[in-house]
Amino acid sequence: MTKQPPSAIRRAQLRNRIINRIAELDLKDFEAAEELGFSPG
Repeated sequence: MTKQPPSAIRRAQLRNRIINRIAELDLKDFEAAEELGFSPG
């Protein structure tokens, strides 16, 4: 197994927390994008 730098681990943890929170709120992709200030694409 390749050891990842701490920053990569933190990014993965943050990504997982965001994904889980979006699921908890039952947001559609476009709703989540809008909430985060991104374009739906």
